[in-house]
Amino acid sequence: MATYTTRIRLEKQATGDNSNTWGERLNSNVFDLVDSAVAGYTSITLTDSSHVVTAADGSADEARSAMLYLHGALTSSVNITIPSVTKQYMVRNNTSGSYTITAKCNGGNGVVVPQGYNTMIYCDGTSVRSTFGDVTGRAIGVCATNVPDTSLADIRYITASADSTVTGSKTFTSTTKFDNTVAVSGAAMGTIITLTDAASIAVNGNHGNNFVVTLAGNRTLEAMSPANPGQTGLIYVYQDGTGSRTLSYNSIYKFSGGTAPTLTTTAAAVDVLSYSVRTSAAIDAELKTDFK
Repeated sequence: MATYTTRIRLEKQATGDNSNTWGERLNSNVFDLVDSAVAGYTSITLTDSSHVVTAADGSADEARSAMLYLHGALTSSVNITIPSVTKQYMVRNNTSGSYTITAKCNGGNGVVVPQGYNTMIYCDGTSVRSTFGDVTGRAIGVCATNVPDTSLADIRYITASADSTVTGSKTFTSTTKFDNTVAVSGAAMGTIITLTDAASIAVNGNHGNNFVVTLAGNRTLEAMSPANPGQTGLIYVYQDGTGSRTLSYNSIYKFSGGTAPTLTTTAAAVDVLSYSVRTSAAIDAELKTDFK
């Protein structure tokens, strides 16, 4: 009675078996099948139905191939199921349609093979996994970020350790630190942040460098929080249509000679308070008045 290997189902020869046909059976049921397992290429058409790759003992099948070529116009997401034995496959997903193909084995976890990708997958006997990590995001090694396609016309990543020229508008949505000289050949512009007029006017140093407020009563300028040492900027102080508004200052603000300045109180007058954060507890400031 013929027996077969566990993983790629090659026929085993017992002593004395297949007298006078041993060589023929060895060629067709072992050598040819090994050739398929090492270098075989199987084409599978997929549309709307999942596909279980064929697996046969001692004869040609789909599951033994080294490479699986998946093609066809998908009309739904499908699975391709391989035998629950250890084996690796090169897979090319050349299907069309906005649907996914999941490679899996019975009862285990699967992995999505993205359209247009060539990738390696393997079965560990229970589940199907990507040989090179998450094939959907193409995470590499222990990197936390994904690596997308790039081209000479569309470079989205630059070499951090080399001089580079970056073109196109860029938006940074979190703190960006530069630990060396920053040279600006064009205009450097900061948004003027409108402060909320209230009895005590709050200033958040993380929101910007330049601020504006229109006074509708006698006010106090509260300490900038956070006060970031090295930060400089301007605070535009407008009188409303009534005028005669005064402004007091939190003790964090330090003025020449220790005397706080007095605002222009004419209706609609514009004064400008320039400041430089010396420490988190000291902001040097100077008021320029009555801009017209």
